[in-house]
Amino acid sequence: MYRLIPIILLCLLVGCKANEEKLIRKTLSDYKSAVLKDNGNEAVKYVDSQTITYYQHLKESAMTLDSIDIERMRLMDRFQMILMKHLLKPEELRKMDGRQIFAILIKNRTISKESFIKATIGKLTIHENFASAQILIDKRPVDVFEMTFSKERGRWKVMVLEMLRTVEPFLKEQIDKKGTDEHVLFDLVANELNGKYLEQNVWHPYK
Repeated sequence: MYRLIPIILLCLLVGCKANEEKLIRKTLSDYKSAVLKDNGNEAVKYVDSQTITYYQHLKESAMTLDSIDIERMRLMDRFQMILMKHLLKPEELRKMDGRQIFAILIKNRTISKESFIKATIGKLTIHENFASAQILIDKRPVDVFEMTFSKERGRWKVMVLEMLRTVEPFLKEQIDKKGTDEHVLFDLVANELNGKYLEQNVWHPYK
């Protein structure tokens, strides 16, 4: 009987991991579905607390930072803040929290649907309340990109902030390769979102 205990424990562990993997893939599927439908209020349910805190911090910074301070920010942080200020008037942004801001960004299609439709994940590595998997595009691995998940209050969440951090060097590389000023890129993206180019006030505090 005692010889069977390690085997039983192993089976339980394997079974638990298989169940956790199903839950993670379900979380990603639900998040992806919400994003593709521009349903920000639904998408935010599947995002980790660190990401929400990040957008809350960006909101607070948007209310106080001037152009010099904004230029000192990391590229992706600067990009996210400018898009946020482009889409929301000062009085609107002032009333919102991190969850609402993230939902608005999803609603306004700030994520490329073309690449997101094709994106899946490969084999999951699960360690307690953290999991990661390589991103696949058309079933082919994307070398530098990884999707991560955290378990919060018994539910798996997509770590969007970690993905933004991963994408940042790639964005900078593309800007450098094309010889494009990042301000020009921000302006083009802003125009694609709502048909308007950036106004000068996005570079100034939203007091």
